Amino acid sequence: MTDNNFIIAKQDLSHLLEFNIGKNRSADLVGRRFTHLVVTEKAGKDKRNNALWSCVCDCGGSALTRTFMLTSGRTKSCGSLQVAVLIAMTTKERTTPATKTCSTCKAVKDAGMFGVRKSKPDGLTSQCNNCKNVRYKQENNARVLEGTTYRKSRVKRATPLWSKRADLLPFYELAQQLKNDTGIDHHVDHIIPLLHEFVCGLHCPANLQVIPWRVNLSKGNKWQIAE
Repeated sequence: MTDNNFIIAKQDLSHLLEFNIGKNRSADLVGRRFTHLVVTEKAGKDKRNNALWSCVCDCGGSALTRTFMLTSGRTKSCGSLQVAVLIAMTTKERTTPATKTCSTCKAVKDAGMFGVRKSKPDGLTSQCNNCKNVRYKQENNARVLEGTTYRKSRVKRATPLWSKRADLLPFYELAQQLKNDTGIDHHVDHIIPLLHEFVCGLHCPANLQVIPWRVNLSKGNKWQIAE
């Protein structure tokens, strides 16, 4: 066998090996459609020797992707499809039910007992707040104990000597009564937060208010001077 015949045989063998490889990297995809993409030309190979293809999207955009990304369906557009899906998820009207069944305790509870989850069809978490809190306390018992101790000591320091527990009790009784009447948790909130960058409020009747739990959590320790 001459040298020329050996070179030809070697080239033919490499072509067959490349053609029969599992990923079929040598397949011609020009003109084929993959969801929203149409392959226009081959654009070389990447550093791992994967074939790259230039594609035109239905929206007018372009994309450069690999063979297996197209054939497996992982790449369907230039990115416009993902943007459209996100816009649809964030702009569609959601109907929040009045009640919902908790995925953990299986009890039917008021919608106010669930957290907000925008990715869900009803905009609510699948687990109620009570079950979520119980699970969190079980998994983070040390952190919960530390936070509870710190909170109690902070409230104790913020309670003046002239503030009596009998004067504070009606606020907590009102919060419990509103929860029983409406089914929505109510918190006793400090109007001026106990811990703030510029001011620290007191734990006394003049600085307490009863508000829904969602309002209290969104409020945090924010405080604005009344104009």
